[in-house]
Amino acid sequence: MKGSSPRGKGQKRFQQLAPQANAKFVEYYKDVLQLNPSEMQTMIDSLLTPLPTTFRISEGCPFTEQLRAELRTFAGATVEVEDMTVHPCELLEWYPGNRAYKLGCDKRLLKKTEALA
Repeated sequence: MKGSSPRGKGQKRFQQLAPQANAKFVEYYKDVLQLNPSEMQTMIDSLLTPLPTTFRISEGCPFTEQLRAELRTFAGATVEVEDMTVHPCELLEWYPGNRAYKLGCDKRLLKKTEALA
């Protein structure tokens, strides 16, 4: 596909082309939202923050209780990776059946770090 980047370089490319480098984007949202420069920078920083990795255990999974037990064990573990602290796995209590979890890192770090595999 034309214009797409090889896997793994997409995040870097996005950050290079991100909102702070796109004057039309910045001007549009400044005008529409009536943001001062500090608020605008906060919004841009928020947009550039990687989303956490989340997953759920399917309702019909025969291993639900075993997975939950393993997640409770992992939930207390904090790991140091690349000079960063990766926070423990968290239960997303708002999800029906308490079957959804959020990991303490983004998917890029999860994929490239053997300690998190």
